[in-house]
Amino acid sequence: MALCFIALVLCGCIGFVTVGFQKLLCPQTQATSSSKYTRMGSLAQTLGVQGALYNSTSAFSSSVDFVKLEQSPGQDITTLFQRDASQFSACQGINFRAAADAPCSTATPCPLGPLNSSATLKALGLTQTSLLVGYDWSQVAQLQNYFVIDGAVLNMNPYMQLHPNPIPTDNVDDALRTLLKTQDSSGGKDGTRLFYNRADIHAAVPCLIQRYYAGNIDKITPGCFVSQLFLYTGLIVILGLVFVRFSMACVFNWYLSERLAGPPENLNRSAISPAVMPEGANISIDNKHGTAPWAGPGGVKRLAKPNNKSARSFQTSSSTTLTNRESASPVMSLAQIGAELFAVCLVTCYSEGEESLRTTLDSISLTTYSDQRKLLFIVADGMITGAGEKKSTPDICVGLLDADPRFGNPMPMSYNAVGSGAKGENRAMVYAGHYSERRLLTTSPIL
Repeated sequence: MALCFIALVLCGCIGFVTVGFQKLLCPQTQATSSSKYTRMGSLAQTLGVQGALYNSTSAFSSSVDFVKLEQSPGQDITTLFQRDASQFSACQGINFRAAADAPCSTATPCPLGPLNSSATLKALGLTQTSLLVGYDWSQVAQLQNYFVIDGAVLNMNPYMQLHPNPIPTDNVDDALRTLLKTQDSSGGKDGTRLFYNRADIHAAVPCLIQRYYAGNIDKITPGCFVSQLFLYTGLIVILGLVFVRFSMACVFNWYLSERLAGPPENLNRSAISPAVMPEGANISIDNKHGTAPWAGPGGVKRLAKPNNKSARSFQTSSSTTLTNRESASPVMSLAQIGAELFAVCLVTCYSEGEESLRTTLDSISLTTYSDQRKLLFIVADGMITGAGEKKSTPDICVGLLDADPRFGNPMPMSYNAVGSGAKGENRAMVYAGHYSERRLLTTSPIL
């Protein structure tokens, strides 16, 4: 349960990093692709209305000179349409003059028809495109009475024309004049920090955006930039790891593998003959009469007599191997043994059944390594009986073994394992023989 819980937590973290992290730093309102924005002035015969870009190729009105307006492509003409203060729901209940003033007056005339009527735009010959009006920070700095709140560009020309002088006790008016008249315009006139850090004017932000919106900064927002930077960084790291691992695999396969598993170079060296194993398990260059640890002084005094045909056949084949060698000595040169490599296959088991063990051992037995030079090393970790099994796993392993009679009867040998006190004292028994694959009857030495 603990492992499953940890895995679920890690999966949740990965899911948040790949999906939720981007949603958190770059919400949908800010995630609009920059390709949807067209920089003001970059597309001829277009004009902006409430941030949307309209094609003005066929635009005509007796009260407005569209030819003159098109000299500044993409400029905001929202203030030329008739509007009413009641149309702006976000401004309801706000007493600041920027929210309560009538949009159209003598100082700020609206010669075109109602803005909320599609018939007005159609009659003027304005066709909406799928693009939005985008502004660069330098453009906002140069445009008179324009400033930015949270990426939205606001056109405050009608308000400043209606109120050329400061309005006492109006905090929003004071903030607007600070941005538009006092603050250095080289920074792009960004009022996000000013309006969001003051509780007395923060409530006016939705109203100002809804009423004076002219477009958007066509640059990616900091949150979207950070989320994309994080995703691209993760992608580069992952691809880098894959590339490095692939390169290491190629280098290992082409250059290092031959050095690590190449044939022995000096075949004149002395070595213990594999023909005397495992009877010579403890043999060395100086001890030519090694025996199994439990075999006794004579080496064969405690050996069990073969009681079946399989055991006798293995004993006979082992003896024949010894007598047919060019030298009966347990010590011989590597040239006599040969340059073919040996393979040791380690198989660990705990509570597996016979079918599971046989499947694994059969698979290893069918590998292309030579049966004469392939050793299966099976470790049964404890006297454990698996679910639905009648015998313990170690007993099943012993049952799969065709014992070599030269080893005799194994004796428990003590060793120190990981653990404290009595838990660190353990004993193990070593069985040796051959394993026969069921279908092809190939035999491999086994411990």
